[in-house]
Amino acid sequence: MARWAEAPRSCALGQTTARCSEGFSRTHTIAIVLAWVLKLTWMIWLVVVAWHAGFGARVAWP
Repeated sequence: MARWAEAPRSCALGQTTARCSEGFSRTHTIAIVLAWVLKLTWMIWLVVVAWHAGFGARVAWP
């Protein structure tokens, strides 16, 4: 039984390969790429805000 439980997990990890499925639909692909772009933009924004706030200058290393 443990062997069968691993099959869906491997299919989920390799969703875009033809081995388990045909991949995501075009709508889902666009949503996934948009989510990645928004996350990257948010991370860059946080770095810029932290840089301008001067958090790096206040860190005291022992």
